[in-house]
Amino acid sequence: MGGGRTFLIGGGWDATAARAVYEPFLRAATGPRIGCLVLYEGDGREQFGRYDAVLRKVADCAPVPLLVPLGGEFDPGDVQGWTGCWSAVG
Repeated sequence: MGGGRTFLIGGGWDATAARAVYEPFLRAATGPRIGCLVLYEGDGREQFGRYDAVLRKVADCAPVPLLVPLGGEFDPGDVQGWTGCWSAVG
């Protein structure tokens, strides 16, 4: 991921607004491999699954999970090959 654009998205969950919310970010990504950094409290797989489905509906992309439990550490080396990075707090 080179010095690209930054998108700040927040304000809750509304799947009906997914295209308007996520499409500009996905269009700006330089390829289909989108890293999904999820900080979670025991339900990381479920949180990733929810966003994986929505992102795939919005664009032809391949979300990749990086699940970090509360108190865990994020390893920047885990982002190799990502063309965009999306994060969530579950």
